[in-house]
Amino acid sequence: MSEDSFSDEVYRVGYGYLLNIICCLGVLGNVLVFLVLCKKRGTRAMKTARHYLLMMTVADICVLILAVARYRSYAIFFNDHQLIRHEFCVDPYVQVYVEPLYLIALGSSSYVTVLLTLDRYLAIRFPLFCMKSTVSSTAAYLQTAASVQMIISLTCPLWFSYTVEEFHFLNKTIVAAKRTDFGKNSMYECRFHQFVIPLVWYVIPWCVMAVLNSMLYSEVRFEYLTITWPSAAKGVLSLKPPTRGFSSYGFSKYVSTSSMVFKVQRSSLVCKEVTNISTTSKKLSTVVLFIVLAHMACSFPRCMVAVYNMVHTREGHGSSSNGRHCAPEIKSRTYTCITVAANILNVFNSCLNIVIYCGLGSKFRQEMKLYFGGCWRWNRVAPTTCVVVVASLETKMPASNARTVSS
Repeated sequence: MSEDSFSDEVYRVGYGYLLNIICCLGVLGNVLVFLVLCKKRGTRAMKTARHYLLMMTVADICVLILAVARYRSYAIFFNDHQLIRHEFCVDPYVQVYVEPLYLIALGSSSYVTVLLTLDRYLAIRFPLFCMKSTVSSTAAYLQTAASVQMIISLTCPLWFSYTVEEFHFLNKTIVAAKRTDFGKNSMYECRFHQFVIPLVWYVIPWCVMAVLNSMLYSEVRFEYLTITWPSAAKGVLSLKPPTRGFSSYGFSKYVSTSSMVFKVQRSSLVCKEVTNISTTSKKLSTVVLFIVLAHMACSFPRCMVAVYNMVHTREGHGSSSNGRHCAPEIKSRTYTCITVAANILNVFNSCLNIVIYCGLGSKFRQEMKLYFGGCWRWNRVAPTTCVVVVASLETKMPASNARTVSS
């Protein structure tokens, strides 16, 4: 089997069969997640995290839909004649206009995940501050908008690097992507795929998520208690803060303010007046931990492929088959298989949210049951309600009337 035949077979199985199944199931699951999250209510801190989850769900839906066009997964349903016609009539539009949209959705999903991890770390690390702060969902939207704006500003020049033109050949109209003057002079597209994509889309978010997730794990793993000494409280807690070292008392940090806050481990100190971190916040942070771990695991192969392409890239002025004039120097069957698997895993990451929510979030499962069980819930409640009403009538009616009702 030749290299081209092997590559076509790998693309057909990976992008044609696997990616179509992943995208269909992923879109369905993310739509269900979006509907359930729109209905949920909670505290201000929970609402902020819920807004991040909603925006991440929207970004994942866009990634899954655009991935079908980006990797030409729909070509599996075409015959040879339709495939040739699609290649000369539709493919240029996909390369010029759809691929930048896919990159925007992919980058937005990564940076929203970073913001979600940072929000959960701050909520666990500084629970009292987050409860009293005025940070609302508007701030979450503004932070997400700033991240998306950065991604759009980096991707926007790609739309000016190529243009789609029509040519007439043998009385047939052929559409092709033509490089503009901006694309010829600036070579931005080559620099973008060589440096910006590996660094901004993969390496930087992956490293930031690794650091934040480790810090969040260290905060969630040890169940801390928050002990407060109000400056003017009577009979709340008769315990003086230590004046010497903190190690003997098991204190992890001391904040010298009007309300002195000490964080201690459960086995270090026993007292009556303690304010524990919210159980809901802990469960949500655990869910976020697994979301970030899944994101890091699925994006790691694609990150390695991007770094490999950044190092082993040659520059030229001839167009390649995928519309690029930058390509790795070495291409082999192993490289093709690894690239296809990495791209599929990168898209598969957008399907795992509903699995993590249902597996770890008991509240999410309850909300989903209530949301999708409301249409037939009255069938289960109505008989019980009738029995209660009849029983109450029997207790209030005289004996003769009660026999009539029971009969």
